[in-house]
Amino acid sequence: TEEKINEKLPFSEKALDELKFMFSKVQISLDKSILALKNRDIKLAQEVTLKEDEIDEIEKELRANHINRLNQAICYPESGVIFLDLISNLERVGDHANNISLMVIDELSKS
Repeated sequence: TEEKINEKLPFSEKALDELKFMFSKVQISLDKSILALKNRDIKLAQEVTLKEDEIDEIEKELRANHINRLNQAICYPESGVIFLDLISNLERVGDHANNISLMVIDELSKS
């Protein structure tokens, strides 16, 4: 993937907008999960867990959108692989944020 990024393969504006949108959602969840852990905030942790399904759905939607763009030759196939890797990795970061929040909820529920 790093080699492809270094080749400066272009993304369509729509693909870039979608990546920014998903990145923003994941970043918010990760920031909230870390804050919930730091402040021992069960309500904030619960907010993150409620957003997990939304991030999963965004990943599915963006994957379908991108495949449509590839089929319509709007995006380059080489860039398409990078895009799909990126959204998959962002979804996994969302999973990690959720796992942090679940741990916070579990630990604070025992108290």
